[in-house]
Amino acid sequence: MQHAPEKHKGEDKLPIPPYKVYNIGNNSPVNLLDFVTILQEELIAAGVLSADYDLDAHKELVPMQPGDVPITYALTFWKQTTLYIDHGDWDIDNNTGERSMRPLAVGRSNFVGFGSHQGAGLGVCAYTFVETCKLNTILAYEYIKKVLTLIGYEKEDTNDYFALLPSVLAVK
Repeated sequence: MQHAPEKHKGEDKLPIPPYKVYNIGNNSPVNLLDFVTILQEELIAAGVLSADYDLDAHKELVPMQPGDVPITYALTFWKQTTLYIDHGDWDIDNNTGERSMRPLAVGRSNFVGFGSHQGAGLGVCAYTFVETCKLNTILAYEYIKKVLTLIGYEKEDTNDYFALLPSVLAVK
């Protein structure tokens, strides 16, 4: 192509795009030259091109142009996309996080009762606490009872906050 295509307008006076975009890979990467070879074979089989048509003589490979997509998003972030494979305890999706936020979305109208930013902050702490307990399969009430018992009897070093986390106490 030596120059930009001419601009045309349709009956509605809107510009007609000079090109059509096709998804040739159905959301999977496809080698463009393989696609062109298959297209050539099909055009020859349909009688549109002659059997002795030499595609290589007509090919003009040019460097990447503005707007060309060098690689798909998934391949760009392949290492990050497949990290869960190396870590068996990681979820493949974020459904756990989505489910834990559901009570916040459902209770949104009740947040008016917090009355201030400070009250909202305390509410967030309470929700975080309850959801952390759920995530570690420990009842919030049982967790509070256990922590208060441990602190009351000083069976644990109360300065060791890590030992009092729901994830640690759920294991004990």
